[in-house]
Amino acid sequence: MTYKSPRGLIEFFIGLIHGVGKYFHEELKVTRLSSDKVEIIFS
Repeated sequence: MTYKSPRGLIEFFIGLIHGVGKYFHEELKVTRLSSDKVEIIFS
């Protein structure tokens, strides 16, 4: 997934992904690949 924002809140974005996973009872792994890309792996 690519995150684009002039604010650079990639850590906030990663937190939102984790929160959505918890809400839907999904185990997932989020890896930050760069300052604007994350990899999401669903178990």
